[in-house]
Amino acid sequence: MIPNSTVRTGLRWERSMYAGGNGNPPRVMGRVATGYDGDLGGADIHLMVGLAVKYVNDGTYAIAAAGDSIAGVVEGILPYYNSTLGAMQYGNYLPNQTAYSTNYSRESQLVIIPVAGQLFRASCDDATTATSYSAYRTLIQNNIDHILVAGSAPSVQLLLDISTSSGTTATAWSSIQ
Repeated sequence: MIPNSTVRTGLRWERSMYAGGNGNPPRVMGRVATGYDGDLGGADIHLMVGLAVKYVNDGTYAIAAAGDSIAGVVEGILPYYNSTLGAMQYGNYLPNQTAYSTNYSRESQLVIIPVAGQLFRASCDDATTATSYSAYRTLIQNNIDHILVAGSAPSVQLLLDISTSSGTTATAWSSIQ
């Protein structure tokens, strides 16, 4: 069982676009930089299950902002170092600016589902761009950006900004099913 996998916000894995996979998504482990600051647009955002992440050139993962190339979706948070407790701790999110310095036994890690070849479910940001079942179906596999909407701390919700649909088939990932 993946830690925290029962938290279901943001992007949720639906199925592979290809046969096989025995009903389970592919998973990779991803490191998070020490002291990573999820500051997007002035708001400190914790790394949470269901958020889209990008691969950073230092070999770590970070929250993907609108317009970033998405590498994967967070499915689980492994124990992280809580400096107040002086110990590793499980949680429903990785707190913003969690630091482990160079003590790699305390390194923050995520369980990530790579987006290539996978279909995800997500909530949309409005009910006016598409107003019928058939209109929503036309958005399947289109290029659509996402937005992060602040909730009660430390929550943030990833929504699809369906008004940004380009009407062209997605090249990076399929966003709606």
